[in-house]
Amino acid sequence: AVVSTQSTGTPGFKDLVAELRANECQVFLVSGGFTHLIEPEAAKCGIPPDHIIANQLLFDDNGDYIGFDKTCPTSESMGKARALSMIKERHNFTKMIMIGDGMTDAEARPPADIFIGFGGNVKRDAVCEVSDWYITSFSSILEVLKEN
Repeated sequence: AVVSTQSTGTPGFKDLVAELRANECQVFLVSGGFTHLIEPEAAKCGIPPDHIIANQLLFDDNGDYIGFDKTCPTSESMGKARALSMIKERHNFTKMIMIGDGMTDAEARPPADIFIGFGGNVKRDAVCEVSDWYITSFSSILEVLKEN
């Protein structure tokens, strides 16, 4: 499963990650945000740094901001789709699910096989319309996982 970072602080997210991992699913976090902000939140949910693809801020030797790493796939248009392709290829995944709340998340299908739109923080009608499944709470996914 691949998730967007907007959801890491949402109630139920940590439980969802734990349940996915208990079911031997690898969880990756792909974001247009910045790694130095995302990694601490991801760590609280058990997502290791090597399962995060996000933008990297660059600083000089004095600690002054000099830009961002433009080689990161999420730094450009359709970057999440490119990131998912890289993950899918690197890990030889045959199936991949993307969970996210925005259109850049929805654009990652394909390579994701299924897109679950998330409206627990903000409902976006456009995301709802293109989702294979639209949820407003992570408990919806947890219920299905526990039934199977």
